[in-house]
This record gives sequence, structure tokens and C-alpha cells, in this order.
Amino acid sequence: MAEILIARVQSALDERKFDVALQSLETARSIDANDRRLSALDDRIASLRAELGPAQINAALNAQNFDRASQLIEDAARAKALPPAKLAQLRDDVRKRRDEFDSARLLKLAETRLQQDKLVEPRGDSAAFYLEQAKQAGEPPATLQPLYRNSSGKSPPPCVAPSMPSTSAMRSIGWRNCAIWGAGHRHRRTAERSDGGARRARARQT
Repeated sequence: MAEILIARVQSALDERKFDVALQSLETARSIDANDRRLSALDDRIASLRAELGPAQINAALNAQNFDRASQLIEDAARAKALPPAKLAQLRDDVRKRRDEFDSARLLKLAETRLQQDKLVEPRGDSAAFYLEQAKQAGEPPATLQPLYRNSSGKSPPPCVAPSMPSTSAMRSIGWRNCAIWGAGHRHRRTAERSDGGARRARARQT
């Protein structure tokens, strides 16, 4: 795949199809950032920077290579290749696209954990954990609530019970305290029964 992309970059540059060249280059970089051929292509593109403008930065963004896009913006700022207003706009674009990417990743993880019935446990890898992270990243309850409903296919039970840690995100999508508490309570009861059985077995052996 990298061989095809590198060849496409060279061909597109020869034909001065800069958008195609840049997109192929950044895609190749995302596959193998240590490919030695990239530096030669970067040097060739640098000589054409005046013609390229922000196209190279947008290509890195489209490849979801946000660190690379930020680096290119700062390079352009040092070289004074772009006006300050354009640099500010591009920095804002990088921030927004990175936030969108991170939020989508968190929501996907939350959806996966809901399908696995991992509501609150393990604490650092549960639906509640990822939904809380998404909420802190700025995702509104209107976005989080359909995620639960589409994954479970049923409404949460309308009742109240003692709360547990890491419940704020689950409440924000419609879970009442008892639903969250109940999941943890069942987990504890299962563990207690296992411990009790082990103690009785040891007692019989003695």
C-alpha cells in the first residue's frame, strides 16, 4: 500500500495535482512515519509551499494526523507563509477536528461496553467511565441518551436506590440510581457467594 501511495505522490506532483499529492503523502505517513522516502518528498513539497498554501495542512487533517497538522501550522507561522488570521483559523480547525475525533472514539467505546453489559465495572473501562469522559469533553446529554437506548432497546427502570461511584454519566443518559446500583449490587452478591462457598469448602476439609 505504501509503495502505491508514494508513486501516486510523485506522479501527482509531476502533474501539479497538489491536493492528490498531499493527501496521498499524509496517508502514506500515517501508515509508516519512518519511511525514508517521505523526507525527500517533504523537501520537494517545501519548495512548492507558496503554491500549496494551507492544502498540506488540510491533507494532514483529513488523514486525522493532528500532530502533523499542528507542526505544519507552526512551520508556516515561522516562515510567515500564511497571514495570522489564516493561521488562527487553521489552529481552530485542528482543535475542533481533534475534539470530534476524541468524542467519537469515546462514544464508540461506551457503545461497545454497553453491548457487553459492562455498565460500571471495571471502573476504568466501563460504559459509565467512557460516557463520563465524553460528557466532560462537551458531548450533551441529547447525544448520550440515544446511545443507551439504541444499544439496550429498553428504557431504564424508574426507581431510586443508593448511589455508586461513577454514576453521573449513566444518570445523564436516563439511568436511575437503582439501575446502576443494582448492577454493582449483583456483582458484589456474586462475589460474596463465591467467597462464602470457598470458606465452607475449607471448613469441611478441616
